[in-house]
Amino acid sequence: MKEGILCKRAATEVLRGVAWSEALDAVFADNFRRDPSLSWQYFGSSSGFFRNYPGTAHLLISSSLLVRKEVNTEVRY
Repeated sequence: MKEGILCKRAATEVLRGVAWSEALDAVFADNFRRDPSLSWQYFGSSSGFFRNYPGTAHLLISSSLLVRKEVNTEVRY
């Protein structure tokens, strides 16, 4: 049971960090606008997630395999 509680706490911390770091998208975009020679920008958190700009397009397929949606974010745990 303790492992489940620790995992839930860690997941909550990661989700809070992901929400907080959303503001970095605007900063990254502004950095790129000011200096188009930038190839990538990264942020790695101490809680274990990673954000990069520009994001990588991922193809998400629903469990029914009928709905497809492209997402331009990359979050790694």
